[in-house]
Amino acid sequence: MELFQVMSEHLRASAKGFLWAVEQVPEERLFLCPPNPRWLGEWTAARHVFHVLYYEQEKLLPFIKKSANIPSSTSIPNDEENAWRKTNQDIKSILSTFHSARENEVIPLLASFDEKMWDLSREEEAWGPISLRWIVTKAYQHTCQHTHDILQLALFWDCAAYKEMNPPE
Repeated sequence: MELFQVMSEHLRASAKGFLWAVEQVPEERLFLCPPNPRWLGEWTAARHVFHVLYYEQEKLLPFIKKSANIPSSTSIPNDEENAWRKTNQDIKSILSTFHSARENEVIPLLASFDEKMWDLSREEEAWGPISLRWIVTKAYQHTCQHTHDILQLALFWDCAAYKEMNPPE
């Protein structure tokens, strides 16, 4: 199977899994800090959602565009915390933007690369020399990581709250 085919399937599947994971979190908890941060981390589900979109827009897309010699400009500030505070924090809108970026920008751009280009190293500020294969694999891993974090919130919120309220003696 062609590399593009494999990578695009992974990106689609991870995006779909991520969107599904967010649906598992009760709406009233999307913006609540989790109980027992030692277990579930400090971020709200909404903050995870924004972070995944931010990564796509600030890291993945610019790298792919640079690799394709396409000028890139981002519409959000290069300071994630500041961008988070300034966003309208509408989860449906953020998820829609994420899904649209994956389907309508990332995957179609990847189709333009031939097999040889996937392994050419390019300089990247944060990681040093990396390839297109590396950054796309990282995007897949990153989406899976935050899917995991959000599912932890969905599955173990009540247990963490119980443990916090009833510590072992």
